[in-house]
Amino acid sequence: TRWEIVEYDFQQDNATVHTSKLTRTFFDNSDINVIKWPGQSPNLNPIEHLWDELERQIRKSAFLQSSSLSQRNPPPVSERELAVILQEE
Repeated sequence: TRWEIVEYDFQQDNATVHTSKLTRTFFDNSDINVIKWPGQSPNLNPIEHLWDELERQIRKSAFLQSSSLSQRNPPPVSERELAVILQEE
């Protein structure tokens, strides 16, 4: 089998955890190009729009108005259980 060399470009914000020496060293050693990205620019990042819409939908859902997660018996204890509850809504 012949392996193809693939180049990667990676986009991330300038949060401290993303710009630490350890993180920069990892990307340098992995030959992954990190795209220079302006700080405080959530409008340029498509995933931020998705998170914003998801938050709006959750806040306005009848789920939060009619029953609280803490009142569920038993309350969700994992991300998977929470995801199932939110999908049901």
